[in-house]
Amino acid sequence: MIITRHLYREILSTILALLSILVLIYISHRLIRYLTEAASGGLPSEYIYQLLSLKLIGVLTVLVPLAFFLAILLTLGRLYVDNEMTVLSACGVGLPFILNRLMYLSVLIGTFVAICSFILSPWAEQKIEDIRLELRRMPEISGIAAGRFTSFHNGGTFYVESLSDDQRIMSDIFAAIEKPERSTVVTAKSGYQKADDEGMGRYLVLQQGQRYEGKAGGLDLHLTEFDEHRLLISPQPSQRELDLQAMDNEALWQQGDRAAMAELQMRLAIPLGILLLAPLAVLISHTTPRQGRYARLFVAMLIYFSYNNLLKIAQKWVIEGDMPVWLGLWWVHLILLISVLILWQKTLYGLPKWLLRYRKRKVGVTALAGSSS
Repeated sequence: MIITRHLYREILSTILALLSILVLIYISHRLIRYLTEAASGGLPSEYIYQLLSLKLIGVLTVLVPLAFFLAILLTLGRLYVDNEMTVLSACGVGLPFILNRLMYLSVLIGTFVAICSFILSPWAEQKIEDIRLELRRMPEISGIAAGRFTSFHNGGTFYVESLSDDQRIMSDIFAAIEKPERSTVVTAKSGYQKADDEGMGRYLVLQQGQRYEGKAGGLDLHLTEFDEHRLLISPQPSQRELDLQAMDNEALWQQGDRAAMAELQMRLAIPLGILLLAPLAVLISHTTPRQGRYARLFVAMLIYFSYNNLLKIAQKWVIEGDMPVWLGLWWVHLILLISVLILWQKTLYGLPKWLLRYRKRKVGVTALAGSSS
């Protein structure tokens, strides 16, 4: 049908425009972070675009629903401003017809987002973890830069005067570790990095140096000369932090704890939200030529981010045990569904009779009070 093709063409072109802008903003922000990490020596430059591409796959589950929601709002807003909706209504094409056609499109968009949420995003997170693990095993990667003080996990600080051409061997090293019970200062002529047997933790191996140890402000100072000494600069990361978002759906279901169930519900909530946001965008898109097509944009952004934040809050409550798993994130969808039904009733059929009677009674009481005064 001509009207359906016109509607789809307008919405899809708007989605592509919005998605391009959102992707550009995200890539710029993420690229700055990776360039900063690369400048400090913590990330090889050849891995930047690979990590950026994988991160972009994961963030599509957030950007696509937002672009689709705003595209419906802006497209219908333009139709209202140009009086095209008025013409369509006069021809018998009202909101039920438009909503019916948009639900078909929302199913297609929701299917794509579901593939990203359940398959592509966990795969991308797993690839990112593989790259990070590979980087931890590379001796030349540690975040160490010559001529700069660097902190490591236990509050210590070390300084490297120079690095070899291959970034493996360090010269003229200074390290200081401050703890409540003692303070330690280590100097060494040279050193290098070495991963543990599992390749997860990282040590700084110092050669030909001295170790000064004692209590801050005290006179008891111990001096030890060594040929080789190791300092732990990067401990093994938490398994939960590594695996939760990268686990596939079957592994999460088999694990079965609160965090795994919350992650599964979040993956399902993202495509399900599209089926609820689409009719909501249709119902709040009504505007007048004087208001312009962007009149409802602020309200739409407020609704979307409130909905998204409620999902994250509900997920956190499930993980922490404040919300039962069976209720999980579904109450957020229920709130959105009730809002859509109320707006649908108000838009197509007006307010319910009991509410109209209440409003008339309230207006009558107010008028009576004004006349008596």
